[in-house]
Amino acid sequence: MNTVEMGQRIRTIRRARGITQTQLGACIGRHQSTIMTMEHGRIAISPAHLGAICAALDVTVRQLGSADWRRLCDRGVSLGAAL
Repeated sequence: MNTVEMGQRIRTIRRARGITQTQLGACIGRHQSTIMTMEHGRIAISPAHLGAICAALDVTVRQLGSADWRRLCDRGVSLGAAL
């Protein structure tokens, strides 16, 4: 999977969870603009950041990379209260 596709998946799941880029950035210790850049595939996401993003979105790296990843958007989980 390339960086653009990974970023699109992260963005789609983040939005489905009702989490802003700013909130996700705060969870992983990065600025909102870094999250935006990652979601647009302009920079590669390091393994450490990918793990932190997946933890914040309550998904595993394996789930994010799976063919049926879109079902993760149907879980109705919102981590906004945990932020």
